[in-house]
Amino acid sequence: IRKGADAKAEMMLVLPTSGNLDIVIHKGSAFGQEKEEHKRANEGHQQKVLDDANKHPRTRTTGTQQLPTSGPAPHSGGGRSRGTERESGLCSEDRGNRDEATVGEPLAAVLLLSGPRGRPDLAAEPPAGGGRIAANLGTQESAVGHHGNCSSLLWESLNRHRYLNSFSHENSTAFYGINQFSYLFPEEFKALYLGSKATWSPRYPAAGQTPVPNVSLPLRFDWRDKHVVNQVRNQKMCGGCWAFSVVGAIESARAIQGKPQDDLSVQQVIDCSFNNYGCGGGSPLSALSWLNVTQVKLVEDSEYPFKAENGLCRYFPQSQAGVSIKGFSAYDFSDQEDEMAKALLSFGPLVVIVDAVSWQDYLGGIIQHHCSSGEANHAVLITGFDRTGNTPYWMVRNSWGNSWGIEGYAHVKMGGNVCGIADSVSVVFV
Repeated sequence: IRKGADAKAEMMLVLPTSGNLDIVIHKGSAFGQEKEEHKRANEGHQQKVLDDANKHPRTRTTGTQQLPTSGPAPHSGGGRSRGTERESGLCSEDRGNRDEATVGEPLAAVLLLSGPRGRPDLAAEPPAGGGRIAANLGTQESAVGHHGNCSSLLWESLNRHRYLNSFSHENSTAFYGINQFSYLFPEEFKALYLGSKATWSPRYPAAGQTPVPNVSLPLRFDWRDKHVVNQVRNQKMCGGCWAFSVVGAIESARAIQGKPQDDLSVQQVIDCSFNNYGCGGGSPLSALSWLNVTQVKLVEDSEYPFKAENGLCRYFPQSQAGVSIKGFSAYDFSDQEDEMAKALLSFGPLVVIVDAVSWQDYLGGIIQHHCSSGEANHAVLITGFDRTGNTPYWMVRNSWGNSWGIEGYAHVKMGGNVCGIADSVSVVFV
């Protein structure tokens, strides 16, 4: 294993002996904002690794319960789930008995199986003897090792990464590998960080909504350059992406008006909004409707801090300082991404919902494959776009911490409604 001299974090990998691996470790900042193609940097150097068998095989369960499957979408009068049964929804989750594994220092490890590229034999069994991944990132605990024997998990991850990386790497195609979610099987990742199709989130046509000004589009625009986008946050094991995206849009809309750029309370939205399920999932449109109808004032995060779990709603007097919205508009821009870019330029960062199943393994580059429209399961915030290169892309702020992706962001191809990014788009006015 090689790492840069200035790296502050280390990763140790112990893998099965069958097959060589090329392993390169980069600091997350090395990916930067540049559109550089991912390269295999081994230059002929290969390292054989030893297997390390653990005594307790890991099964595909969470705690003592079998992983849940997606249930029916909640109806409009549904309430927040308080029991152990998982409700379906955007970012719905199942805690089980697991503690969160986080990555403290931005770092990404790129693992590529040696040999010709192409779709792997996903049915192939891992070599006998097992193995484990242990990551020591600063003072954080292992992201994988604490689960016991995870040879099958590692082998499945490597096969999945090999398949995801088998698509053409021309035009800065995204690349995939080990990150802070590698200790999860795909179905676990879906249950903890994503949810079932958000059928109760309506897709509004652009007609009849706030008209989008017909402005000229620059080749590149990013609201971060205007210093009106707050830092990436981390939803942890709370399925509150819907609340993070809405609060992020409100923060930016307020900052665009020259008002203080404070972190507002996501927990207030999780605990108090109607027709959502807190950390069990929710809809950005339901949250925006609640804010608009009730004229609730969002307080600062320091007043109502994020707890990464459902709580009782705290009410504040009308005299309490806070931020309320004047309204919002929702659009379907699935065939009009130029209009979507004009909305971003005119109104501010956009709340969107996407299919983020393959984002579990994302490290960098421009996402162009491995996701679809009509399968929305995650809410994010678009802050900008870049059309200067061969492949134009959206700049997407996620809520999985700044160690994920490109310092907490993903780049998603503009055009073609990749990942359903243009299906349900919301803007907020304050």
